[in-house]
Amino acid sequence: MVKLTKKQLGEAIKTELQKENGLNDVFKLTLEGLMYLERSELLKDSEGNKGNGYRFKNSIGFGEGFRLSVPRDRLGVFQPYILELLKEDENRIKLIKTKWYKSCYINTKIEIQ
Repeated sequence: MVKLTKKQLGEAIKTELQKENGLNDVFKLTLEGLMYLERSELLKDSEGNKGNGYRFKNSIGFGEGFRLSVPRDRLGVFQPYILELLKEDENRIKLIKTKWYKSCYINTKIEIQ
Protein backbone atom coordinates (compact mmCIF):
# COMPACT_ATOMS: atom_id res chain seq x y z
CA MET A 1 0.00 0.00 0.00
CA VAL A 2 1.23 3.47 -0.89
CA LYS A 3 1.42 5.91 2.03
CA LEU A 4 0.41 9.46 1.12
CA THR A 5 0.58 12.58 3.22
CA LYS A 6 -2.66 14.55 3.61
CA LYS A 7 -1.29 17.13 1.17
CA GLN A 8 -0.51 14.43 -1.44
CA LEU A 9 -3.92 12.86 -0.95
CA GLY A 10 -5.59 16.27 -1.32
CA GLU A 11 -3.72 16.90 -4.58
CA ALA A 12 -4.67 13.45 -5.91
CA ILE A 13 -8.35 14.10 -5.09
CA LYS A 14 -8.23 17.54 -6.76
CA THR A 15 -6.74 15.97 -9.88
CA GLU A 16 -9.41 13.27 -9.93
CA LEU A 17 -12.21 15.80 -9.45
CA GLN A 18 -11.08 17.69 -12.55
CA LYS A 19 -11.66 14.63 -14.74
CA GLU A 20 -14.92 13.91 -16.50
CA ASN A 21 -17.15 12.10 -13.98
CA GLY A 22 -14.47 12.71 -11.33
CA LEU A 23 -16.94 13.71 -8.62
CA ASN A 24 -18.81 10.42 -9.00
CA ASP A 25 -15.52 8.49 -8.96
CA VAL A 26 -14.35 10.15 -5.73
CA PHE A 27 -17.80 9.70 -4.17
CA LYS A 28 -17.87 6.01 -5.14
CA LEU A 29 -14.36 5.36 -3.78
CA THR A 30 -15.24 7.12 -0.52
CA LEU A 31 -18.45 5.13 -0.04
CA GLU A 32 -16.74 1.82 -0.84
CA GLY A 33 -13.91 2.64 1.58
CA LEU A 34 -16.38 3.45 4.38
CA MET A 35 -18.28 0.20 3.81
CA TYR A 36 -15.05 -1.82 3.77
CA LEU A 37 -13.95 -0.29 7.09
CA GLU A 38 -17.40 -0.83 8.60
CA ARG A 39 -17.31 -4.51 7.64
CA SER A 40 -13.77 -4.84 9.01
CA GLU A 41 -14.98 -3.51 12.38
CA LEU A 42 -17.89 -5.98 12.38
CA LEU A 43 -15.59 -8.91 11.61
CA LYS A 44 -13.18 -8.01 14.45
CA ASP A 45 -15.94 -8.69 16.98
CA SER A 46 -17.57 -11.61 15.18
CA GLU A 47 -16.11 -15.07 15.74
CA GLY A 48 -16.75 -17.51 12.93
CA ASN A 49 -17.66 -14.80 10.46
CA LYS A 50 -15.43 -13.68 7.59
CA GLY A 51 -15.55 -11.41 4.60
CA ASN A 52 -17.25 -13.04 1.62
CA GLY A 53 -16.64 -10.91 -1.43
CA TYR A 54 -18.88 -8.17 -2.76
CA ARG A 55 -22.31 -7.61 -4.23
CA PHE A 56 -23.22 -4.76 -6.55
CA LYS A 57 -25.74 -1.97 -6.04
CA ASN A 58 -26.64 0.82 -8.42
CA SER A 59 -26.70 4.25 -6.83
CA ILE A 60 -27.67 7.78 -7.79
CA GLY A 61 -24.65 9.96 -8.46
CA PHE A 62 -24.03 13.50 -9.60
CA GLY A 63 -25.47 13.75 -13.09
CA GLU A 64 -25.39 10.02 -13.65
CA GLY A 65 -25.48 6.91 -11.49
CA PHE A 66 -22.75 4.45 -10.65
CA ARG A 67 -22.32 0.90 -9.42
CA LEU A 68 -21.08 0.30 -5.88
CA SER A 69 -19.19 -2.78 -4.71
CA VAL A 70 -20.83 -3.58 -1.36
CA PRO A 71 -18.84 -5.88 0.96
CA ARG A 72 -20.53 -9.08 2.19
CA ASP A 73 -19.90 -11.39 5.11
CA ARG A 74 -20.41 -15.16 5.31
CA LEU A 75 -23.21 -14.99 7.87
CA GLY A 76 -25.10 -12.32 5.93
CA VAL A 77 -25.43 -9.96 8.91
CA PHE A 78 -23.49 -7.02 7.50
CA GLN A 79 -25.70 -4.15 6.36
CA PRO A 80 -23.68 -0.99 5.67
CA TYR A 81 -25.05 2.03 7.50
CA ILE A 82 -24.11 4.34 4.63
CA LEU A 83 -26.45 2.42 2.27
CA GLU A 84 -29.40 3.26 4.53
CA LEU A 85 -28.49 6.94 4.29
CA LEU A 86 -28.23 6.68 0.49
CA LYS A 87 -31.60 4.94 0.32
CA GLU A 88 -33.22 7.77 2.31
CA ASP A 89 -31.58 10.30 -0.01
CA GLU A 90 -32.70 8.43 -3.14
CA ASN A 91 -36.26 8.29 -1.82
CA ARG A 92 -36.19 12.06 -1.17
CA ILE A 93 -34.89 12.70 -4.70
CA LYS A 94 -37.68 10.53 -6.18
CA LEU A 95 -40.26 12.46 -4.15
CA ILE A 96 -38.90 15.81 -5.37
CA LYS A 97 -38.92 14.57 -8.98
CA THR A 98 -42.51 13.40 -8.61
CA LYS A 99 -43.57 16.76 -7.18
CA TRP A 100 -41.73 18.56 -9.98
CA TYR A 101 -43.34 16.46 -12.74
CA LYS A 102 -46.79 16.95 -11.20
CA SER A 103 -46.24 20.69 -10.86
CA CYS A 104 -45.19 20.94 -14.49
CA TYR A 105 -48.24 18.96 -15.49
CA ILE A 106 -50.75 21.01 -13.52
CA ASN A 107 -48.66 24.21 -13.52
CA THR A 108 -48.47 24.72 -9.74
CA LYS A 109 -45.70 25.62 -7.31
CA ILE A 110 -43.30 23.02 -5.79
CA GLU A 111 -42.82 22.99 -2.05
CA ILE A 112 -39.74 21.06 -0.93
CA GLN A 113 -39.55 20.21 2.76
